[in-house]
Amino acid sequence: MGDFLKSKFDFLFKYRYDVNGDGVVNFDDYEAVVDKLAKAAGVGPGDHFYDETVRYQKEVFQFLMDHADVDHDGKIDCGEFSNWATGVAAEIAASGTIPQHLQGFFKASFSNSDQNGDGEVDRDEFIALQKLWDVPEDKAGSGFDKLTNNGAIKITEDSWLELSKKFMTTNDPADPSRYYFGMH
Repeated sequence: MGDFLKSKFDFLFKYRYDVNGDGVVNFDDYEAVVDKLAKAAGVGPGDHFYDETVRYQKEVFQFLMDHADVDHDGKIDCGEFSNWATGVAAEIAASGTIPQHLQGFFKASFSNSDQNGDGEVDRDEFIALQKLWDVPEDKAGSGFDKLTNNGAIKITEDSWLELSKKFMTTNDPADPSRYYFGMH
């Protein structure tokens, strides 16, 4: 694994999964993500978006626990996460596709991002999503423009999966897939 790929996995761990910044991913992070998303959307229990967010985030965290928590201590440290992500990258690189057991993981991410349900993540949706993870609006907008070649490429579920695949496998810092998760 190259240095840039490792830095992407470290970035994912730190900014997307270890939400409370305590150095591990555990159930507290799941609750923090749900809280962050619900507050941003102005929703609570009983709202469809809230209920779907709870379901999706629970699936994501359970998936990570089942696959990345190697020592089964109920938490994932950065090393465990990086090893898991490296394994995912190797699976994707070997097959050229996202393996079936990971399809739901990445497809759910798209569904969560396509806030209006029109089958496409537009610039406003992308910026709103990135802002949830503390990416400044100007950087999120710039990232969207680079990912989409200034809007020429639409972010559909298929292109989202391609971006996921590239993000997880490319070691090229110039590849625009780096902006997929807000890395600048």
